[in-house]
Amino acid sequence: MSRRRPIRLTMRASARPPVRTPMPHRVRPHGTPRRGVALVLVLWLVVILGGIGATVVSSTRDASRLAGNARARVVARYAAESGIEATLAAIDASLALLTDSTARRAFLNPSSRTVAATRWRWATRGLPWPLSMRALAWT
Repeated sequence: MSRRRPIRLTMRASARPPVRTPMPHRVRPHGTPRRGVALVLVLWLVVILGGIGATVVSSTRDASRLAGNARARVVARYAAESGIEATLAAIDASLALLTDSTARRAFLNPSSRTVAATRWRWATRGLPWPLSMRALAWT
């Protein structure tokens, strides 16, 4: 067996790919490093976006808290108005039962002694110590 020689393919000079020459590096002045600039910029961008996100969350939380306070204020107002209406209805019902004018006058204008005793009962309710009427002077 005879050995064959490998066939060598040759290209014409015009068909050869151009030879790459290395690009000349830009000459930077000494002391101006550029390594890691992109990383620093991205980190600053993350910090700025985090601050914006925290601001948005805080303002949303404040807005929801304000809406809750406004709702509570409206509920309290309507509860107070309904309490006033219920009290007026109870007074009207009590006056309807009282036919005598002196009984109505006594109901609507209680004596000062009765009012003072009622105030004293409500003022001393829930106190941890007993109070005596002699210790306090009514003004």
